[in-house]
Amino acid sequence: MNGHRWLFLFLFLTTATAWGQTVSPEMVGLTVRSHLQGALDQMNQGYSILEVQSRNAFQVPDGELSMELTLHPDELAPGVRLTVPVTLLINGKAEAATTVTVKLKQRQKMVVTRQSIHKGETLHAGMLEVRESEMTTATGDVVLADRLSSLIGKAANRQIREGQPLRMEWLEEPLAVTRGEKIRVSIQEKGLTIETTAVAESPGKVGEIIQVRNMKSNRRFPVRLVAPGAGKVELL
Repeated sequence: MNGHRWLFLFLFLTTATAWGQTVSPEMVGLTVRSHLQGALDQMNQGYSILEVQSRNAFQVPDGELSMELTLHPDELAPGVRLTVPVTLLINGKAEAATTVTVKLKQRQKMVVTRQSIHKGETLHAGMLEVRESEMTTATGDVVLADRLSSLIGKAANRQIREGQPLRMEWLEEPLAVTRGEKIRVSIQEKGLTIETTAVAESPGKVGEIIQVRNMKSNRRFPVRLVAPGAGKVELL
């Protein structure tokens, strides 16, 4: 189903008359709601219909009336108003076309905070929990339950209130060292490893290069941070 357009064919009976049949906006809307909800249930992604709007009425010939509705899976999102093309067919022949506006909601399991988290604080499992909630607006980068384990060890880059759904933009890698902190520095050359202690001249995260100061000579030199409290001199 991924990467392909869905095609739903909706059939329902109408009463034939000598002059044809009228398809009301309500009829279109109710039919789309009923059958689209069935298709959403089969997806098992927690989607349900919040709203369907249909504005046009149609006079079409006698015969068996059906509707074709096309919707791309990538368009689905809670709270987004989707403009969905609908084709009315009589005995399989297209007789009229319209659009309906569909708005969805979605039940999602997301990660929320169990307590207030201060800026710079490192996350641990006891700070977080999973809650199921019905979303009626776009979730953006709200963290879903399947990513909970990846949050452990991240640091908050802002104050986060208790009970808030977490967003990835509020998190960052924690500092490996702070300014003025003593760190272990290793130098490897010709199979020999030398370790010493230096003072960080600036804060930094794992993978970043910072300046450190030798505690005895006061000489400054760059190291790459390889772990909290540890750096490595990269020789050219």
